[in-house]
Amino acid sequence: SGGSVNLKNMRCNLDAGTNGGSMNVDMTALKDFVTLKNYGGSINLNVPANSGMKLELTGMKVNADALNNFKGDTTKESIIGVVNGGGTKIIATASSGKVNLSLVK
Repeated sequence: SGGSVNLKNMRCNLDAGTNGGSMNVDMTALKDFVTLKNYGGSINLNVPANSGMKLELTGMKVNADALNNFKGDTTKESIIGVVNGGGTKIIATASSGKVNLSLVK
């Protein structure tokens, strides 16, 4: 319920959340979905570069590495759209924190 979540070398579908603390998630491979919810902190998500993704990222502030082949909308608080034609559905919601998406080669 409250506390940090640290997940490394994940190669699976993932549904995780916390009510307080940070979430640090390192995906080495993407499957069908990744759903992350944090009601009291930030989300830091690393995904493989060049992945096909459908993004729904929302937070007090949302940051992402340069997204090639992105179609959608970006604001300070959200990134909603598809990367590389779509693929894995990624939902990351930080109600009172930041969402940071990093593409790892």
